[in-house]
Amino acid sequence: MKAVLMSINPNWCSLIANGVKTIEVRKNKPKLETPFKVYIYCTVGTGGIDDRIVMRRNHCGKVIGEFVCDEIITYQYDECIGYPIPEGSPVFLQIRMSLGALIAYGKGKDLYGWHISNLEIYDEPRALREVRRFCDGNCQSCQSAVWQKNGWAYEPRIVGCKPITRPPQSWCYVDVSEVECGDE
Repeated sequence: MKAVLMSINPNWCSLIANGVKTIEVRKNKPKLETPFKVYIYCTVGTGGIDDRIVMRRNHCGKVIGEFVCDEIITYQYDECIGYPIPEGSPVFLQIRMSLGALIAYGKGKDLYGWHISNLEIYDEPRALREVRRFCDGNCQSCQSAVWQKNGWAYEPRIVGCKPITRPPQSWCYVDVSEVECGDE
């Protein structure tokens, strides 16, 4: 089953973990119907105050939790006004970014607000290698493994075949069943 692994800055992770930030803004969105599961990868920070709080909890560089994205809101860019969200509105309180920061981030393109619901922060963060990319059985790794096991017979499988060794720049698809299985 497909899910998403999302890289998030430690400052934003702190706000999400505390329930303050309930919309994560991205430049694109997955081709999944809502609701879908999102795993939170806390990136290695830059040493700010909030980074130290997260680092103290040993969360940087790990999968710290998950949420359900139950809605994706499109923020269309307008040449005259930028993004049509009144600054100081409840949406800005959920996003936790100023209009200027949104405009700088979006660079004149539409943005997507991923709504965070059913947030769960893990007591013990998970290593990135515990997460596997989503695979439909047609990747070179799977075909090679099946060929070695069964000669030229191809047996498709839907499993996460490769552990993730580098965090995604923004987000990537992962196999939800592999994450829930825990350590290998």
